[in-house]
Amino acid sequence: MMPLLRRFRKRAATSNSARTKATAGTREAPVKLTVEKSDKGFVMPAPPTGQWIIIQYKETAEAKAVIARLHYNTKVCEPYKQPEWRCACGDKE
Repeated sequence: MMPLLRRFRKRAATSNSARTKATAGTREAPVKLTVEKSDKGFVMPAPPTGQWIIIQYKETAEAKAVIARLHYNTKVCEPYKQPEWRCACGDKE
């Protein structure tokens, strides 16, 4: 399970009214991921490598959704020794 993060890598709030949805897979075969609240934030299962993750987060039921799209690539970026999905070096490989 990986924690769901807000902008600037802060954990998302887990108030009783906060809502989150997550989808992985392809456009032709999307897979809904189970998002659960924990004492540290929201958690969801990690999808297979190479898939896109789309996360929708709302602070409250009435709030506008914040949508994040992430290409989940577990390959290690050599210069920074970070997984590609977390790397900020700008290398397109």
